[in-house]
Amino acid sequence: MFLDKVLDSNAPGKRGLALVAALAMFGAWLVVQGVVHWRAGEREEDRARQLQQTSDLLISQTTGGSMLGAVSLLGLSEPLLKDMATGKLPPDHPEALSRLGVARGRFLVNGVYVM
Repeated sequence: MFLDKVLDSNAPGKRGLALVAALAMFGAWLVVQGVVHWRAGEREEDRARQLQQTSDLLISQTTGGSMLGAVSLLGLSEPLLKDMATGKLPPDHPEALSRLGVARGRFLVNGVYVM
């Protein structure tokens, strides 16, 4: 191998050149590893920020909306829906389902459920 021949040689210049080349390659490798680590940290911060924004948006659309408040109040003020939620009425009770139909029509949504 070339490196073995250079290191076995008696000329001090060749050994120094080989040492400088090896140190330069090691330094370049360290720089590349540092950049990789730095960029990975930036990507992690970006992902965390996007995830938090998405989470906040979903929470505001599902629990912070005025429609949810109105539908929740409907559940509190309708005795049939209360009875369905507590299990006093079966899940497919016709009068309770008609109340849910009114809520679907009033709020223009497909999914209104009793939980």
